[in-house]
Amino acid sequence: MQAVVPVMKRQGTGTIINISSVAGHIPVAFSATYSASKFAMNAIGKAAGVELQDSGIHVMTVCPGYVSTDFSANAIKGREIKTVRPSSSRGISAERVARAVFDGYRRKKREVIVPWTMHPVIKLYQLFPGIVEWGMTRLAKKTG
Repeated sequence: MQAVVPVMKRQGTGTIINISSVAGHIPVAFSATYSASKFAMNAIGKAAGVELQDSGIHVMTVCPGYVSTDFSANAIKGREIKTVRPSSSRGISAERVARAVFDGYRRKKREVIVPWTMHPVIKLYQLFPGIVEWGMTRLAKKTG
């Protein structure tokens, strides 16, 4: 962002799209550093969006859930990771995420969460984190 903001300010317009994760809203067990980096990305996007709005610069943060890619296959194969991370083969397609990014860009959204089914889970986590963590633990044990 540091490299493009001065150019966008001179132009008087621009869009910054940050790719984060649902893990930036709901921490993933045994992936604390990943979740922390995504929470930070979400906060940076929100703060920058407020700071830059009068400059004609729009900031959007994209938070996909599990995406069907080779990410999990290429990740460290520790027992803990396998236990808590559902198979990415059951995730959404990269094309679906790309469509959501483009739609969010056109509509000047500040945040895009995909799939839409993650919205109520995030809200539930904000209200009742213990219940969501309990459910995630049960799901991890079933899929592990």
